[in-house]
This record gives sequence, structure tokens and C-alpha cells, in this order.
Amino acid sequence: AVSPLDPLYLSASYYHSGDLNTSASEMSISGINTAPTNATNWDRKIWELDARYDFKKGKKPLYPPVYSDSKALIRLAYGQWTDSVEDGNNLGAQGRDGQYGFIEGLYNINLRLYGAYRYSIVDLDSGQHASLNGINANKQQRHSLGLGWRWSDKTILKGEYGWNEED
Repeated sequence: AVSPLDPLYLSASYYHSGDLNTSASEMSISGINTAPTNATNWDRKIWELDARYDFKKGKKPLYPPVYSDSKALIRLAYGQWTDSVEDGNNLGAQGRDGQYGFIEGLYNINLRLYGAYRYSIVDLDSGQHASLNGINANKQQRHSLGLGWRWSDKTILKGEYGWNEED
């Protein structure tokens, strides 16, 4: 991670599970953490780039990820993953791959009240399908609209309305 300018934070991540045999991955993507169908061994590789920019930056540091005393912030991320398979039983196991990302914003209306919005997408490559949060699909988009009240430094009340769209 690096912060080239005080209100800007950039980071990159990489994950490689190693051989999982038929075990689940610790990293889930839209609810997908199990081996592809008929795979006798598999592994997962993921890379991600993230950015965050605070408008009228406050005095608190840039982390935790979303809490902020800045007037507003915007975050975005983009990543890709590959699930490679071995098909020791010749049952036609196929790997999975795709991309995902999100953009979100938070606006502090006053010291206690804030509003937020998030758009995220998961898109499997080459017409592949998987159970994306319980729905068999190739692509899932999610919208979330939220409102929060900072009751104290340790208590936040928040509500969210979210909706999904699948292809």
C-alpha cells in the first residue's frame, strides 16, 4: 500500500491458495468458495487493486477502511481470479475465472449522520455459470444505499437497502 498524496490511498493484493484438493477456499467471491464441479484438486489465484480518496480530509487516519471524519470519500476496487482444476477422474472438470469490482461513496451530512452508496459487480468469463450468492448466473450486480447515525465513538446505527441483478 502507498499514500502518494495525503487524501489518496492505493493498495494491491495477491492471494494464492496452493493445492486445495476438494477443500473450500478461505477466499470467497460472491459466495463461491468450493471446488469447481468434478475437480479432484484445485487452486485459486486472486489479484486486486484498490483506491480511496478523501474529500476535505479530516484528522483521523485513512483506516479502518470506511470510517472517516472527512467530508466525503470514494473507494473503488478491481480484481480478477482464476480457479485452476485437475480432473484426475476424467469427469470434465473445468476451471473458473472472472473479474469483480466495486465503487462506493460516503458523505458525512454532519458529525453524526452519513449517507452511503455502493455498486459492485462479479462477472464470470466465457459464458461460465456458478452459484453467485445462491443464484445460478454468469454476472451479478449489486446496489446498496445506506444511512448511518454515529451514536457514540463505539456505536453506529445503520440501515441499508440493497438489490441484486443477475444475468
